[in-house]
Amino acid sequence: MGRALIFITACLALAPAWAESNPGRADKPAFTEQYVMLYYRDLEAAAEFYGGTLGLTATMDDEWVKLYQVLPGSLIGLVQEGGTAYHKVQDQNAVMVSIVTEDVDTWYELVSKESGITVLKPPYNHGSVPIRAFLFADPGGYTVEIFQWLR
Repeated sequence: MGRALIFITACLALAPAWAESNPGRADKPAFTEQYVMLYYRDLEAAAEFYGGTLGLTATMDDEWVKLYQVLPGSLIGLVQEGGTAYHKVQDQNAVMVSIVTEDVDTWYELVSKESGITVLKPPYNHGSVPIRAFLFADPGGYTVEIFQWLR
């Protein structure tokens, strides 16, 4: 787990510079957006969490799928289980949504005041990666990490 986190963190750190210098390989079309789709039994609770608690802007609001913009071109999709959904909700989700900020401690204060939020790990400085972070669970049990780079 430690090596994987270091690798992912390094990739995230390098991604903006790489994207600017590599808009698309000549033999492949460039990607223009990136979505993470998460599946829920209670879509409205998830929508209230991402739109209300985190304050993300909804770019699509349908009865079975909702999209929330984190950054230009980076969105989180919420999908209602059943119907046309590709996946089923899992009892334990092996996905972590990581969002970078410049102020982890203020975000921790905001999120921890919300009723129904389960904090999984309060703010800490990582021992192997130069980040300060905290972890909490969203309404579907997905782990959300908010972190900042320590420079």
